Amino acid sequence: MPDETITLDVNAKTDCICYSISRDSLSIILGKDFRNIIFKNYVRESFSKSEYFKGISFDMIEKLYPFFKMKSFAKSDIIYKNGSKKYSKIIIVIEGNIIDVKNDLN
Repeated sequence: MPDETITLDVNAKTDCICYSISRDSLSIILGKDFRNIIFKNYVRESFSKSEYFKGISFDMIEKLYPFFKMKSFAKSDIIYKNGSKKYSKIIIVIEGNIIDVKNDLN
């Protein structure tokens, strides 16, 4: 992943201000485990913005975090199988989109 090349142009949709930091700088500041640190903060933020989980304390999220597994999926991979128990998983999408195939109109 470190040597991947961006294969698209990223343009501002509206006027915006962006802050950026290089991967090398993040690695120096946060250590080699910086991706996990960023993911951990993303999980915290996701819980705080969730209608269902916004009341969960910071300490509880800290206890839950080690049980999350980061996993990549290709387009059309099945993430949640038909017949699975409702609410048996919490899924936080970092990048991309997921759809309910049964209800997708495209």
